[in-house]
Amino acid sequence: MKDNKGFTLVELLAAIVIIGILAILAIPAFTQVYSSVRQSNRNAKIQEIEKAAEKYGSKIKDEIKVDKNGGSRALEYTDASGNTFKGAAALIVRGYLASDKDGDLVIIDPMYNRPLNADVYLTYCINTYDIEATYLEEFDSKTVYFAGDKVGDGEKAYTVNITYKPSRPYDASALQEGDTPCPTSQAEAKKAKNVESCRQRPTIESLTAFRNNGSKNLSLIKNSIGESFFTQYQC
Repeated sequence: MKDNKGFTLVELLAAIVIIGILAILAIPAFTQVYSSVRQSNRNAKIQEIEKAAEKYGSKIKDEIKVDKNGGSRALEYTDASGNTFKGAAALIVRGYLASDKDGDLVIIDPMYNRPLNADVYLTYCINTYDIEATYLEEFDSKTVYFAGDKVGDGEKAYTVNITYKPSRPYDASALQEGDTPCPTSQAEAKKAKNVESCRQRPTIESLTAFRNNGSKNLSLIKNSIGESFFTQYQC
């Protein structure tokens, strides 16, 4: 009698179910790793811009030390034709950086596939007696910022402490029956499953306080645990 070495329908269905379960478990992990890699590449690009700017700034250190803005200025360069270039574009024109795209003066952000075109500030740091460059994005409450980024409010510069995701600000008053609240203390945070998501969400109250505050102090923006997303930057 001939042996049947093929798979039965039940065995095939079982294999498909197992593969499906493994895929469901693997996709979120892969997405998280992929996002982390892109974020690391983005940080590397920003550091590349800052290092090139510091190299350029070291040549005009004495000018920056006595700058009318207290030893700090936005990086820009005007060529012989009167064209003015700022930030990364100025560094590319001056030969301190290589463009990521032929024919354009741009450094591409690997996270969002768009140019890194925020201002770059050169500051004479009295603690190190040297020039420090800062890639500084103007704060927009609707934009995602990652830990380590630097943002400005028009008056001061801030370092991002915690990844800031404004898409779902935490509003305790909007909770409905069955909703899982964000933790409101460090003790509760240690037990909460959704603590990392909550840490990255500002509260409605703190966003309102920021908007209503005359100085626009970014350190007012906090999460439900009371952690501040932004700390004033000092070189």
